[in-house]
Amino acid sequence: MLEETFAKESAQNKIFVIRNLVNLKYKDGEDASVHINEFQEFLNQLSLMNLELADEMQALILLSSLSDS
Repeated sequence: MLEETFAKESAQNKIFVIRNLVNLKYKDGEDASVHINEFQEFLNQLSLMNLELADEMQALILLSSLSDS
């Protein structure tokens, strides 16, 4: 029972962090280092949950967070 509850919470936490990561958007005029730090913080949180994203996936998500202009 405890393991089942923990597994659900763990999955929900991973989903929460992943959503925040993929929805992170660079705001025009924002310091780029702030954006990169936020991005890295989400990756660090996932790493602590034993979820590692491949370098290519990280790069693609980061590029998608940048504005089109």
